[in-house]
Amino acid sequence: MNELYIFTGGSGTIGKKYIRNISKMNQEILNIDLFPNDDAKYNITEDLSKENIINSLTKFFKDKKSPSIIKFVHLASIVGESQNKNWVTDISNLGIKKSEECYTISVTIPAKLISIFTEFAETKAIYINSIYGTHPPDFSIYGNNPFLQNPMSYGSIKAAQLYSIKWLNSYYKGKLRLNSVSPGGIESQNMDENFKKLYKGKTLGGSFSSTDDVIKTSEFLLSEEAKSIFGQNIFVDYGFR
Repeated sequence: MNELYIFTGGSGTIGKKYIRNISKMNQEILNIDLFPNDDAKYNITEDLSKENIINSLTKFFKDKKSPSIIKFVHLASIVGESQNKNWVTDISNLGIKKSEECYTISVTIPAKLISIFTEFAETKAIYINSIYGTHPPDFSIYGNNPFLQNPMSYGSIKAAQLYSIKWLNSYYKGKLRLNSVSPGGIESQNMDENFKKLYKGKTLGGSFSSTDDVIKTSEFLLSEEAKSIFGQNIFVDYGFR
């Protein structure tokens, strides 16, 4: 095995399309998610917030021939759960348990995975972050739709993830090249027409981000053409302000 793609959260919206695209190029793919992805050659179906995943991944590498290069795409998060009453915008009820799970999935577990990857292969990695890792929400455009609102915990954890990228690059110098991609909002059925208009008005390009924007930028950062880029966060947000 020369090159292995490893995804976390590869059964979500972006992950499905990303894996489908690269599977057409006969790439070896491992997906780590609660749900399998049929386009991936290998699947580990486990909860990323639990440390059992570390043992499962170590066993995977012992059972399979180790690759010379690992391309790691970390997509997993708890995005889309803002409607959960334990994960809310209301600052009087920040949802400690949900925040802890999100931190584990966004920061702790991917760092542990990278520690394993670098034992076996040269590792090139991408974290899919968010504009909310650096920008506070403009609450005037969200209305009362709980599916659209982002709690303080979410943005704070995304900011912590951006710091972890710098730290990990330094710690694994010579073994790891890690960057991140931060998309803006991606249009969905939960968005009403008024919100769409207001959101687009906040971007210089007058557009939502797309899964293709995320995938193409990630593929560039994982390629040899980006070999001089370390620890950077690339916005694909159409100039969100």
